[in-house]
Amino acid sequence: MAKIKEIIDNYKFKFFFDEDDNRLNIKVNKGATTEEIHKFESEYGIKIPAELEDLFLLSDGIMLFGIEILPLAETKVFYDRGLLCFHEWGNGDFDCVSFGDEYPLNSVVFLDHSEDRTAFVIRSFREWILVVINEIGRLGTLLHPMDYLYREEKGLYLNVLK
Repeated sequence: MAKIKEIIDNYKFKFFFDEDDNRLNIKVNKGATTEEIHKFESEYGIKIPAELEDLFLLSDGIMLFGIEILPLAETKVFYDRGLLCFHEWGNGDFDCVSFGDEYPLNSVVFLDHSEDRTAFVIRSFREWILVVINEIGRLGTLLHPMDYLYREEKGLYLNVLK
């Protein structure tokens, strides 16, 4: 299985086009330090799941073909659900990595803002990155769960609202 660094290295010089023919690529930032990660974990009383920690060490926040993965300082913790938010959809919905008991450790979970409900998306953050890259390469976008109400394409979030 490819590690987070290997995945980013494999794609960092590639590009796709979005639905409006804008060029999309990966934009890497300076990585967080282990001290910054330990400070975050101490401050919030959690352990960041390993794959997300690997990404923070590689790049503290990253633009992944138009999808922003938040930097450590902007990451939100949802204690009651055992979820660590790494991506905001812009409408109050979040993608999160599980650190609690409700979902398997390191799995990706969709948190719906309007109903405060969650839905399992995929079993690991690493797999989420790979599937997201594939979907953006295929469709020029990552479809939000609501997009499936009026689009026929298949994608990662197809079953989230079911």
